[in-house]
Amino acid sequence: MKKYQSANRITAWALAAGAMLMLIAALPAQAATYNYWSLWTASNDKWSPSQVGMNDIKLADQGVVAAKYVSAGEQLTAADAPTQPVAYASLCPNAAAAPSGQVRVAVVIDYGTAVSGATPPANSVNCVTVAEPATASTALNTAATVGASDAGFINTINGYPAASSDSNAVTQPSNHGLKTLWTAIAVGLFALFIIAAVVLVRRKSKADSV
Repeated sequence: MKKYQSANRITAWALAAGAMLMLIAALPAQAATYNYWSLWTASNDKWSPSQVGMNDIKLADQGVVAAKYVSAGEQLTAADAPTQPVAYASLCPNAAAAPSGQVRVAVVIDYGTAVSGATPPANSVNCVTVAEPATASTALNTAATVGASDAGFINTINGYPAASSDSNAVTQPSNHGLKTLWTAIAVGLFALFIIAAVVLVRRKSKADSV
């Protein structure tokens, strides 16, 4: 009888501990907030945040692209989007036809979040014409002076923000590594929980057969 009670108690504790560890591993990491230049394109008549750098955003004639300085986490929402219209016709209503081999692009620059101690330039809408094949990089560099990483993620536009003015500025936030770590911990704990449960069941079965 004591053997059965002991085995049951061990099983119960193992189940409780395993459940607790799984819950802890499943808890989301606290979202960090960064200041950075976000990129936006048009999708279904709405601004949509880009997951790639400006080098990889392809633009057709009457395309639109926006760069907005935001204070946000990795996942952008509609609240972070530029306030300007998303339709080319609204941004550049009197644009002339593009010459052969070129496309018309509306470039929105929204300085968004003000950096402490610095005054951002006025927001702007620039109607530019660039050669095909057109990218957001080509359009933005035609409309403004852009500092960016090799991957096309923006550091500054027209010198904003200055390197020394925003200690919380990053080129592109990412907590993918942290998410991967939590996932690995959860999988590892789940595997240990299964192994422990199997061992305990086998021990209990052996005890029952004695």
